[in-house]
Amino acid sequence: MRILIIAALGLVLLTDETAFGNPMTPTGLFVWFGLLGMTTMAAGRANRMGQAKQLLDCRGKLILQCVIDNALQSDLDKVIVILGSYRSEILKRIAFKEAETLYNPEYESGQSSSVLCGINHCKADESALFLLGDQPFVAQDIINLIIKKHKSQKPLAIIPTCERIMGNPVLINSSLYAELKNLEGDIGPRKILRNKSGVCLLDVKNQSILQDIDTPEDWQNS
Repeated sequence: MRILIIAALGLVLLTDETAFGNPMTPTGLFVWFGLLGMTTMAAGRANRMGQAKQLLDCRGKLILQCVIDNALQSDLDKVIVILGSYRSEILKRIAFKEAETLYNPEYESGQSSSVLCGINHCKADESALFLLGDQPFVAQDIINLIIKKHKSQKPLAIIPTCERIMGNPVLINSSLYAELKNLEGDIGPRKILRNKSGVCLLDVKNQSILQDIDTPEDWQNS
C-alpha cells in the first residue's frame, strides 16, 4: 500500500479547542498521507516569524529541507510540496529531490486553501497524511509508525499523541475528502474529526510531534 503526504508550512491549526478529551496543540504546518506518496505544503506566510521560516537554519540544515528529507527517508512513496508565500526563494534554496511541487495561489486565504490544493491532486482511493513544514524533528520512524497503523487497521484517521496531547502529522482517510473540501479560511483537517468514530489516537511516545517552530524563540531554542 502506498501513502501520500501533504505538508504545510507557516500555518496555524486550532489552538483554543479540544477534541477527544485532549487539548489540541498549536501547529504551524500540516501533512497528509495518501496511497500514492507524500505531499508537503509550504505555502504559509510565517507572520509570527517575520521571515520565511522554511529557510531558517536548524542544526545545519534548512527547516523545510529537514521535513522533506525525513519524509523521503520514510516508507512513503511520494512527496508533493505545496508552495505559496516565498515560493521563488524556496525553489532556489531547497533540494526537492524526488518530491514534486505545487503552487497554491490562494495561500493568503488560509490553510484550507492548501488543503484543497492537495486534495485536488489526490486520487479517490488515496489517503493523506498532513506533515507540518515547521516540525523538522518529526523523524522517519514516527512517520513509519503512523503508516504501519494505517496499513494494519485502516482507521478513519490517525492522530499521534504524546502524554495524551495530540500532535502532528495527522492521517486522513480518503473517505473524508468531500468534507475537507467544505473547509474555509484558516482551518485545518482536524476540524472535521470532532465527534467522529473510527479515529485512532496513536501514542508515539515522542515529543517531536508537539514541537514546531513558530517564533524566533522557538527557533533559537531548537
